[in-house]
Amino acid sequence: MSDGRNDSTQLFTLRVVADASANAPSILVSTTPSTPALPGQTIIATVRADAWSGIAGTAVEMRGSALGTDTWQSVALDAAGRLKLTPTQPGLIEVRVTATDRDGFVTTQTHLVRVRDAADLTAPALAWGGALASATANSQPIDISAVTSLQAGLAEQQLMGYRLQIAAAGSNVWQTLASEDTAAIALSQAISLATIDPATFANGVYQLRLTAWDLVGRTGEIEARVVIDTAQKTLGTQTTTDATYTLGGHTLALTRTFTPNSLPFKGRAGVGMGQQDFGNWQLRCSIPNSPTTNPPRSTAAPPLRGAKAPVSG
Repeated sequence: MSDGRNDSTQLFTLRVVADASANAPSILVSTTPSTPALPGQTIIATVRADAWSGIAGTAVEMRGSALGTDTWQSVALDAAGRLKLTPTQPGLIEVRVTATDRDGFVTTQTHLVRVRDAADLTAPALAWGGALASATANSQPIDISAVTSLQAGLAEQQLMGYRLQIAAAGSNVWQTLASEDTAAIALSQAISLATIDPATFANGVYQLRLTAWDLVGRTGEIEARVVIDTAQKTLGTQTTTDATYTLGGHTLALTRTFTPNSLPFKGRAGVGMGQQDFGNWQLRCSIPNSPTTNPPRSTAAPPLRGAKAPVSG
C-alpha cells in the first residue's frame, strides 16, 4: 500500500482446503494400559487436540457399563491433558472429547476403553442350529430349496459382535449376509442370523462362515456348505446351450449363463466382471455323481450316486 510518499507491506497466509472437513480440529486419545484393563485398575487417558488456528477449548465426558452409569459425566483434564479412570466392573467406558479451535470449527470424537472380565478365558463358542445343525466345512452340503432361516448357538461373556458371510465354493470373495455389533454383552442362546432365499442366488455350492469376537479380540469361527438348486429365480439370468452330449446314458448340456448380480459370478477368486473364461458368461452344469465326503485330494474317493457337483468354467 502506498500514499504516494511512503509504502507499507503486510504479509498474510491464505489457507485453501479441498473440503470443509479439513478445517476441523484433530483429536487423539491414548490410554495406559492400551490393552483391556481389569476392574479396579487405574487407567490413564491422554487427550491431545490440534488445529491450524490453534485450540480454543477442549471438553471431555465419559460414561459406560464399566463405570456403572449410562449418563454422560463431564470430567476435567489435568495440566498435562490427562485424566484417570477407575472401572468398577467389566464392560466398556466411552470417553467423548469435543475440541473447538479459534476459528470456531468443532470436532467430536469418542474413544472406547475396554475392561475385561478376568473369568472370561475362552473365545466365543459357536454351533450351527436349525437347518444347519451339525454342518461343518467338510460335511455333505445342506440342500436349500426354500426360504430358510439360518440359526446358530452363541455363548460368550463379553460379546462385541458377530458376522455371517457367504461365498461361492472355492472362492475367497465373501459377501456379508448379516452382522451386529454389541457392547460386551453376555450371551448364551440360539440366535437367528439371517434368512436365505434360493431364488436370489444362482444354483451351485456355497460356503457359509460365521465369525464372532469378544472384548479382548479373541474370535470364534465355524463354516458350513449349502447347495442351492431351484428352478425359480429372480436374477434376470440369460442362458444359451452350446452343445448336448450323451455320456453313459446321461445327457450333459453345455449351457452358459449370464447373471451380472449373482454371487458366483462376482465371487470367483481372482476373476472380475468381464474376465470369465467365456467373457461375461459362466459354464455351469450338474453331474449326478460326486463324493459326499471330503477326503484328502491324494486319496479322493470315487463319486457316489445321487450327489451333485456344480462345475464352473
